[in-house]
Amino acid sequence: EFDWMREIIVVTGGSGGIGAEIVKTLAARGSRVVVLDALPLSYPKSPNVYYYKCDLTNYDELQAMATRIRRDLGDPTVVVANVGICRGKPILAASQRDIELTFSVNNLAMLWMAKTFLPNMISKNHGYLLIVASQTGYVATPGLTDYSATKAAAIAIYEGLHAEVKNIYKAPSVRVSCVSPSAVDTKMFSGIKLGLGMRALRPEDLGALIADILHGG
Repeated sequence: EFDWMREIIVVTGGSGGIGAEIVKTLAARGSRVVVLDALPLSYPKSPNVYYYKCDLTNYDELQAMATRIRRDLGDPTVVVANVGICRGKPILAASQRDIELTFSVNNLAMLWMAKTFLPNMISKNHGYLLIVASQTGYVATPGLTDYSATKAAAIAIYEGLHAEVKNIYKAPSVRVSCVSPSAVDTKMFSGIKLGLGMRALRPEDLGALIADILHGG
């Protein structure tokens, strides 16, 4: 069972967009929430929100931040792997740096978070890892080929970690889940054209939904 007043929740990419709404919703419900992000917070910080600046693609930097978090607050018990970027360019128009950064932020950061925080959850048989993927991981979108590929990989990471936690590490009370929303009305998707009849989700609605998923197990 989870005591949401006592759990220590880490949200990557919690400075803006979907992540900010997840953080604000969880904090408003009384949880202690840690934001890990390379960008500064885009909203006023409540007393139960803790911000640590971190390049999540840098494994060593993440280890240093994890040590600080454990020293300051204790071992995180819930991780929302939300951080992501989208350049919104066709592959032939995207630079090498665009593509490499998209995969680093959207996939490597997720794997580094799992390697950093899952071991303690497994040792205590208590914890929750929630991965934020996308519908583009199932159906690739023109102009979002690299982004779609990273979200397909995110779904595979979820499936693999879910199986490993249960079957290899024998930690049945450590939950691994995944949400795959459609387009969200955030700055990151401001230049993306939606299909006919499609409407972008409001980030505050998705943030509340993800909080509900966590609380519902």
